[in-house]
Amino acid sequence: MSDTRQALGQDPLEWIKDTKEESTLGILRKQDKLSLRSIPKTKRQTYHLKVELIEKVKEYAYWERLGVSEVVNIALEEFFKDKKIGEHN
Repeated sequence: MSDTRQALGQDPLEWIKDTKEESTLGILRKQDKLSLRSIPKTKRQTYHLKVELIEKVKEYAYWERLGVSEVVNIALEEFFKDKKIGEHN
């Protein structure tokens, strides 16, 4: 009996995608997004918050495709927008 099946080609693994290319593109996209925003100086700080507020911030960040820090910064900027704050030394 002769084998009448067609050969797939020289490389039997050619159907496998190169994941290195995709991950590099993902990194570039993240860098492009970061360069579009002006990134102000930030500092890590710890605060105790109500659990309900934490959950609301996390949910809002998820649905709006924002970071938790972004949501907190937006909320605090909005809160302090019309406030007059004096400096203390």
